Amino acid sequence: MQLLVETLPDGVALKDAESTSRSIEVRPGERRNALFPLVEGDAVAATGGGAGAELAQLVFDGIKFGMIIAMCAIGLSLIYGTTGLTNFAHGELVAFGALFAMMLNDVDVFGVRD
Repeated sequence: MQLLVETLPDGVALKDAESTSRSIEVRPGERRNALFPLVEGDAVAATGGGAGAELAQLVFDGIKFGMIIAMCAIGLSLIYGTTGLTNFAHGELVAFGALFAMMLNDVDVFGVRD
């Protein structure tokens, strides 16, 4: 897929002027999007506001990751507290749950994805 830079509106440009094409595999009957990062004005606007926005995103990602680890720890504690046994397969079950959730996220059941 090729992006024609001259068709962009005034004041809008590619974030990386070198990347005007994307290679996408599309199967019959399937639609895929090609994303080209655009900037308006200066580069600070493209990054979302500089260091403050990056710090906020890092804090949010850290809290999200900590909550995932806390859920795993609660599961281990719950299993040990109720049965008195250590479940050595708990990590495998957590990984299986994450892969299953990822597969469900990728399924297009109703055909509404672009």
